Amino acid sequence: MGELDNKAVDFRASLYKGIAGSIPFAGPLISEVISTIIPEQRIDRVASFLKLLDEKINKIEQESLKENKYFIDLFEDGLVQSSRAMTIQRNKYISVFLSKSINVNEINYTPKKKLLHVLEELTDQDVEVLIGIIKNGSQKTSMEYNALSISIGAYKKLTDEEKYEHDLKSSLWESHVNTLERFSLIVAEREKQDTEYAVENMSEHIDEETGLPRITGYSQTVLGKALINSIIIEKNT
Repeated sequence: MGELDNKAVDFRASLYKGIAGSIPFAGPLISEVISTIIPEQRIDRVASFLKLLDEKINKIEQESLKENKYFIDLFEDGLVQSSRAMTIQRNKYISVFLSKSINVNEINYTPKKKLLHVLEELTDQDVEVLIGIIKNGSQKTSMEYNALSISIGAYKKLTDEEKYEHDLKSSLWESHVNTLERFSLIVAEREKQDTEYAVENMSEHIDEETGLPRITGYSQTVLGKALINSIIIEKNT
C-alpha cells in the first residue's frame, strides 16, 4: 500500500484503482462506499485508516477474509466511521478492532457489531476516561479529568475565568461518566448505609440532587473491559 503515502492529489486515483487491488477482501466494497457515501474531502482519512489496517492484517489473512460476510459487514461500518475520524488515534482504534475481528463468525458477530457501534458514539476522551478507570481506578482518573474539589469560600475567591474553567472541567467529567454509564461501560459505586444507624443517618448518605446514595467512584463493567480489549494492543503483547 505504498501508494497511500503519495500526496493528496494522488489519493483519488490510488483509492479507486490501486487500493482495490491491494486489499483483496475489500476492493469492490472500498470503491462502492467511497463513491456513494464518503465525501471527497474525507478520502485522506480513509486512506490513513486503510494503511493502518493493512499493517495489522497480513496478506494471507486478507485473502481469506473475502469469504467472511460477517467481517466484511464490520469492515464497511469501520470504513464509514474512519471517514468521520477527527484524529489518527480514532483510526487506530478502528483498525485494531477490525484486526482483532478477523475470525468473527455467526456466534460473535452481533456483540462485535454492538461494540463497534458503541465506539462510534464515544469521543476519544470518553475512551481515555474509560481506559483510565480500568487501569488506574476512578479516583486517580477523576484527579486528571475532573475539577479539584474546593470549598464554597475558595470558589468565591476565584476570578470569573477561573470559575468558568473549574465549572467546565467539572461538567465535562460528569458528561464523560454519564455517557459511559449510559452505554453500560461503567457502573457507579455508591455509599452504603450503616444498618445499625440507618434511620438516623439516612440523609448523610443521600445526594440531594438525585435522591440516591452518594457516588464514591466508578468501576468497569464486563462490556467496558471488552470494548477496551477490542481496540487496544498492549505493548507487551
